[in-house]
This record gives sequence, structure tokens and C-alpha cells, in this order.
Amino acid sequence: MSAPADLRIKPAGALDIAVMAAVHADALADPGVTGPAWDVAGFAELMAMPGAFGLIALDPADEPLGLVLARAVAGEAEILTLGVRPAMRGRGVAQALMRAAAAEAVRQGAQDLFLEVAVTNGPARALYARLGMEEAGRRRAYYQMPSGPVDAVIMRAALPLPG
Repeated sequence: MSAPADLRIKPAGALDIAVMAAVHADALADPGVTGPAWDVAGFAELMAMPGAFGLIALDPADEPLGLVLARAVAGEAEILTLGVRPAMRGRGVAQALMRAAAAEAVRQGAQDLFLEVAVTNGPARALYARLGMEEAGRRRAYYQMPSGPVDAVIMRAALPLPG
């Protein structure tokens, strides 16, 4: 699915950290999907890492719809988190954020993109597969869910993403 035509993606800076944390908390409020949301201090720490960058998807009224936080270092990039507000899911926002993050990673010299996703998160795994990502490994019992430990699937794609 393609993103809404009026969707805008902007780079996130230090002034956007509270917005990122709020969107993340809303987007990932269901602990059965990906685990607990991160707080403002956590986002600030991650954004301060070498090679880290964030992107925020905005509607025409500049309301944040989703975010991606990634890091590109030594020829590799990793998606640290991706979230879309529940009301906007299934409309191409996550795909647009992933493509924008992959393009930024390429600009920063990355040749490969990695991420981890809960084995139980079928919609996210389907999105990543549509973007050309393939399973590269597993981390056993990586996510601690209310129902018990859940494996993380490590996914990888060569950059730039196809299509």
C-alpha cells in the first residue's frame, strides 16, 4: 500500500524527542505486539548515539502519525524502532518511514539494513518482506511479553531497498 499523498516525513531533532516518545507510546501501547514503549530519556540517549537518526511522519496539519529511529554505522544500518499510530495503520505510513530511513542510511554509507521483530508480529513481518527483507537469524526469548518470552526474528536487506 502506498502512503497518503499528503504525508510528509521530516528529520527528527533534539526538540522532537518528546514527540517521538509520545507517538511511540501510542503506537506501541499493546505490549502483546512489541513490548513496552520507551520514555523521553531513552529516546534522548538513543538519538545521541553516533549515526543515529529519527524521522517523523506528519499529516497536513503537522500532527505526528508515526516515527522511525535508526542508526547507520560502519556500512550497516539498524532500525531501532518503528511505530505508527493505531488509527493510521494499514495506510502505507510504516512503509514510507521504512523507505525514508533506508534512503537516509544509504546517504550515511550503509550497504545493509537490519532490524528485529517479534516472531508474533505478522503485520510487521509482512511489511518487511514486501520491502525485500529476509530472515537472517533469531534471538531466542528476546521479547518479554505478558504471555511469556517471544523470539525476535532478525531481518536483513541489501540497500538500497528494491522498488
